[in-house]
Amino acid sequence: MSKQIINIGSKVDDGTGDTLRTGFTKTNNNFSELYTSVDYLNTSANTLPYAYIQANTATVVGQSAYQQANTATTQANLAFNQANTATLIGQAAYTQANTVSVAIYNTQIAIDIGVAAFHQANVATIIGQSAYAAANTARTVPQNSQSSNYTLQLTDAGKYIYYTQSSNSTLYIPPASEVLFSNGTIIMIVSKTSSNAQIVITPNTGVSLYLAGNNTSTIRNLTTYGVATLMRVAANTWFISGTGLT
Repeated sequence: MSKQIINIGSKVDDGTGDTLRTGFTKTNNNFSELYTSVDYLNTSANTLPYAYIQANTATVVGQSAYQQANTATTQANLAFNQANTATLIGQAAYTQANTVSVAIYNTQIAIDIGVAAFHQANVATIIGQSAYAAANTARTVPQNSQSSNYTLQLTDAGKYIYYTQSSNSTLYIPPASEVLFSNGTIIMIVSKTSSNAQIVITPNTGVSLYLAGNNTSTIRNLTTYGVATLMRVAANTWFISGTGLT
């Protein structure tokens, strides 16, 4: 059995000036074994073409590794960009959270101001009600009901002494040494006694009592359904006026 070299195809420059030729071997009229020959080598010395094929293979492997490295770099860049995007999203969320916190703080301040204003309004309302009550009280004369002999007290200032008994009663005006009324003190006397009962208004020793329009100081009587007003004008000096006085 003999092996015959048949060269087919084209020549390729290997970069050194030599020419590589591709071809097949023919054994017993059958073609097999693709090989590469070199013009200046015989058919038995074909180790250099094998090394060339290995170099080509290594080049392909290197190119694949290079592409994989490029792919890994691209993926790393993508991951970096995603990380940057996540950082920006986190910063935006932090800013929004701060904005919300400021809004909540401002809202709380507004609520506190509103509550303070509400309390102030309540205080003003209470003050107004107190003033209104005081005004009503000032327009109302408190009553001191009596049914027997009685001596005026400081607490009677601004009140009226009310009698409803069926017998005479004496109302005493004390001296300043005993009860020190202020000038301008006014005390009213109202008699609703039955039949001929009278209220005898008596200034104690040292006290002068003048009937309005009369310069004589003396005891005065208030008949039933009579109304009289006492006014202190000076120390131990009082005036009296009204209806039903004798």
